[in-house]
Amino acid sequence: GNYNYQKATPDSYLTTGNAYWTMTPAGYYNPFAYTYWSALLFRVTTSGGIDDCDVTVTGALRPVINLKSGVTVSGSGTISDPYRIS
Repeated sequence: GNYNYQKATPDSYLTTGNAYWTMTPAGYYNPFAYTYWSALLFRVTTSGGIDDCDVTVTGALRPVINLKSGVTVSGSGTISDPYRIS
């Protein structure tokens, strides 16, 4: 399946022109009733959208940052106005 959870965001810091994996699982499926199941992860597309993709597809990986509750995040996430965490 193809899950478009986020539309393309060309001005986002996530948009690098290269697709890369997240660490978030998107599920499993059995394509066309084959004898194997395929694992899916979410990845950011070249245009900044988020889609699921079979893990056998080559791609880069970006790090994950977990924040405690109560932190303050400001900024819009663009190159000229990056997120600021305090």
